[in-house]
Amino acid sequence: MAQGSGRSIPAFHLLEALESMPDLFVRFGGHSHAAGVTLDAQRVEEFRSRFNAFAASRLSPEDLMPELKIDGFLEFSHITDRTAAEIFGLGPFGHGNPPPLFAVRHAEVAGPPALWKEKHLKVMLRQNGRNLSLKAWNFAERATELAAGTRVDAAFCLEEDAYAAARGYPGWSAVLRDVRPAST
Repeated sequence: MAQGSGRSIPAFHLLEALESMPDLFVRFGGHSHAAGVTLDAQRVEEFRSRFNAFAASRLSPEDLMPELKIDGFLEFSHITDRTAAEIFGLGPFGHGNPPPLFAVRHAEVAGPPALWKEKHLKVMLRQNGRNLSLKAWNFAERATELAAGTRVDAAFCLEEDAYAAARGYPGWSAVLRDVRPAST
């Protein structure tokens, strides 16, 4: 027997896909964006083929483009310890209550990004004379998008940071989620 589970994107109804081929499963269930299956291991290839065909008939290339849902714009001058505490007061964060995702437009990359542990970056952005240092997890491959002096639109969140707090720094950090050339 083979067992598996899946998560889906907003544009793809996962349970509907499984319901189109119930003859393959010993057991299956879930909802639009998460599901689990049990089937005979010898039918895995048939499942893969039929599932891919179903997905291809329903999805367009645009559906596969990653999308971030921005909760609001946050000026760097408004980011303070108090602001961070108020945001963390909205928690606990998790499934059904994600942390707020903010955006900033036309921020300047204030210096070259610093490579950190070979795959992460530390990035300094500037907006209206105020700098914000951001951690950019798994962004090393995108360092060229963050050349000093470049203007960018950025999506970021604030996270509690016990490591920084233990060293006498504010107990929060800004985390870069995505970046693009500044819109005009």
